[in-house]
Amino acid sequence: MRDTTGGRCRALPPSRRIVVIGCRDGRLYGVDRATGKERWNFDHQISWVVGSPAIAGDRAIVGSSDGRFVHAVELATGKELWRHRTDSNALSSPARAGDVVVLGDASGAVFAFDVATGRELWRFLTGDTVHATPLVRDGRIYVGSDDGRIHALAGDLSAAPAHKAFRAVYYDARVPYKSYEGDRELRDALEAESFQWVTLRDVADFLKARIGDRAPSVIVFATDSVPAAIVDESAAEGALVRRYLDAGGKVVWLGGVPFLITFDPATNLMTEMKPADIGRPKKLLGIEADSVFEGECRAEATELGRRWGLPGGWWVGQAPIANPPKGMEILARDEHGHAAAWVQKFGGSEGTGLVGYWGRERRVPDPRVVRALAEYGLP
Repeated sequence: MRDTTGGRCRALPPSRRIVVIGCRDGRLYGVDRATGKERWNFDHQISWVVGSPAIAGDRAIVGSSDGRFVHAVELATGKELWRHRTDSNALSSPARAGDVVVLGDASGAVFAFDVATGRELWRFLTGDTVHATPLVRDGRIYVGSDDGRIHALAGDLSAAPAHKAFRAVYYDARVPYKSYEGDRELRDALEAESFQWVTLRDVADFLKARIGDRAPSVIVFATDSVPAAIVDESAAEGALVRRYLDAGGKVVWLGGVPFLITFDPATNLMTEMKPADIGRPKKLLGIEADSVFEGECRAEATELGRRWGLPGGWWVGQAPIANPPKGMEILARDEHGHAAAWVQKFGGSEGTGLVGYWGRERRVPDPRVVRALAEYGLP
């Protein structure tokens, strides 16, 4: 197909000769615009290709569903030019803004990639799934999310956004037991601050993803009853939550003894408590279950705790640790000198590790304090 301009003939570029479309058969197709003849196809290995590709010069850029990636293919041949992993299914249609392409995925992340190389430039974390196509207009990016909001991002597209760390909150109404009644309210408050809400079905996926990419991250356990699989020490590579902490992850724990109460998601029944389970927190985290008191106490932040964001003055806390293990940093003490808030380090950078904090039973932990503890030290 040719175009005539000013008496001259020139071949049309591939962007005007090829129509690119994805399909739920797991393939991306390049079709001749004039004849409808297939020129090439790229196999996504069963994974759906449902987003509309973005065309940038000689390439088409599109995401993949279960394949969990975004890639660029050459328009003329369908040859893959680059590929980048996403954290979940990428059903959003990418939007191009000059040398940058932007799309969202089911984890709630909005990614920006360099068109030429596929290098990730930045990501912004909304509170829930992003299926919508981002809109780039007048120097801003607008994107809708299942968190119920439209997010407007402004600034240099080649620079980092407001949140570089993954932030998640674990809550599930279906768990058979929980220590306090404010978990849903806390989930709502953190989700309003763009924390990703994860449930019993996807909490393990969040931990595995962060072990894999070692990106800065935090997960707040608003619900303190967890799927047994994430603390299973019989797994070949060890307990999932410990591997996450060893990989530089951060957990904010808002209950009694950390990771003591587990359940089977298949039956929704609490797992039978055995002597080995009582010893699991010590083996897994270095914290003895018997040293965690059940009573309420007057607590006051240490100087370190105030830097982390704990309030000045005193408050009534619960479940202090009487015998803090070696290496535990104390964020608050009760009137007996016990650790009322603390952080157990696992070799990561400042601000990472397992953070313990709890107010009082049947009261919502102050979301502002929880958020400060979660975000301390993270980019």
